[in-house]
Amino acid sequence: MKRSLQQYLEDALTVGRSSFEQTEKERHYRELLAHLKGQFGAAVIEDEDVRWVYGQIEAMIGKR
Repeated sequence: MKRSLQQYLEDALTVGRSSFEQTEKERHYRELLAHLKGQFGAAVIEDEDVRWVYGQIEAMIGKR
């Protein structure tokens, strides 16, 4: 199933607001990043919007 960039960002924000332990949140963020890479491929580097969303989710890893 193809997801929009907005959906990826909303999912990451939902994880951030969840009551999961930090390690579990980070696992979910990494899964989102892997799916994003799988769906958009080289666009993660080349497309400004995709790169921005990827960076936003990546920045959530390690936040408390």
